[in-house]
Amino acid sequence: LGGLEAGEPPRVEPGPRALGEAGVALAALSASLTLALLALLLLFAWRARGKEAGGEKEEKRGRGGIPQREALPQDRVRRAYALALKALKAEGLPRFPFEGPLAYQARVARTFPKAAPDLARLTGLYLPVRYGGVVGEECAGEAEEALKGILSVCSTSGSGKA
Repeated sequence: LGGLEAGEPPRVEPGPRALGEAGVALAALSASLTLALLALLLLFAWRARGKEAGGEKEEKRGRGGIPQREALPQDRVRRAYALALKALKAEGLPRFPFEGPLAYQARVARTFPKAAPDLARLTGLYLPVRYGGVVGEECAGEAEEALKGILSVCSTSGSGKA
């Protein structure tokens, strides 16, 4: 029986096969760690590429020294429109959820004619941004000027109802 007593389990001694399996496991672990480090390195390189090449807009320092990107023209138009809505709401003219920008503009023109020209101009600049268009710096500046007009009318009127 080859040196085995009857009823004894065979003894397993480390040999070439057992060592080979451990070597394969170590090689797989090493390859996994190498791939993870490579992926991390690529992620850092990808995130840093835009900053070095000047691909991002110049950052400004906001509250608490936190860097902030310069606002895009579309964002400036959206902000101007939102602030105009807020001012008109304070005058008693909120925009209803079912009301589109043009319907709101028409209602404001009927009930608060002093704000109508500036709101019409601001709405005309807002519509392309809201529905998928792109605007430039000039449009953003115009939107902010229209907002100033609306704010001045709202602050001096005392009541939006004419």
